[in-house]
Amino acid sequence: MDTKKQLTIGMSLLFIFVIAFFGIVIINVKNKELLLPKIDKKMQSHIKDKYINISNDIKINKTKFNNIKNRYEVKVTSKDNKNLYFMVYYKNKKFSDTYQNDYIKGNSLLNYYKKSFLKKLPKSKKYINTKISFTKDLNKYSSIVKKALIENDDIYKLSIYSITSDIIVSNFNNDSLKSSITNYYKYINNSKLKPKYYNLILTNKEDITKELEINNLSEEVITNNLEEIVTGIVNNNKEITKKYNFNYKYSD
Repeated sequence: MDTKKQLTIGMSLLFIFVIAFFGIVIINVKNKELLLPKIDKKMQSHIKDKYINISNDIKINKTKFNNIKNRYEVKVTSKDNKNLYFMVYYKNKKFSDTYQNDYIKGNSLLNYYKKSFLKKLPKSKKYINTKISFTKDLNKYSSIVKKALIENDDIYKLSIYSITSDIIVSNFNNDSLKSSITNYYKYINNSKLKPKYYNLILTNKEDITKELEINNLSEEVITNNLEEIVTGIVNNNKEITKKYNFNYKYSD
C-alpha cells in the first residue's frame, strides 16, 4: 500500500472518529437535558427538605444543566435580596452546595458589594489594584448591620470594610509619605465611601524592589495624627503602632 493510500485511510478513520466522538457528546448532552424535569423535581424536593429552616426566606429557581461542569444546578435566592444566594449541585447521584460560604457567611452578597463599591471610585492610574475587604462574615455582624446589608440600606456609608491600593511614591521620607496618605484619603473620601481602615502598599519609585505596607489606618488617625505616625514609620519606631492601633512593614 502506497503512502497516499495510507494517508487517505488515516484521514478517513480520523474523520469517522471525530464524528463519532461529537455524536456521543451531543447525545449525552441531549439525554441530560431530557432528564431535566425529573431532576428538577428531585432538586426541588431536596432543597425544601434540607433548608426547611429558611423555606420562607428563599426562592428556588429552575434546575439547569451545566454542560461544562457536567452537572445539574439550582440557584436559591433570598427573597429580600437577589444578590444573596447559594447554589445546589447534583452530579453522580450526589448533592453538594455553597450554602455555608455563599448564604450563611454571605460571600455572594459581600462580593456583589465589593464590586459596587469599586465602581464608585473614579478610575485612577495612581491608585491601582484596589481591593475591598469586609471586616467580618455576614453572620458575624450584629442583627442590625446584617439587616442593613441585606436590605441595601446605604451600606457603603457603614464603616464595616477596608480598602487597599498599591501606590508608587517618590521615596519613603516624611513629606512623600504624608502627601501620599493624605491624597489617598481624599481620593477615597471624595467618592463617598467610608471604610473602617485604609491600607496602602507603597512602592519606592527610586527603587521599585522596596515596599512599605501600612495597614489599618483609621480616618481619625489620618486626620488627627498623621504627622506623628509618619515620623514613627520613617524612624522605624514600632511603639507608634501600639499607640494608634495600626501596623506597617518594610520589605524588599
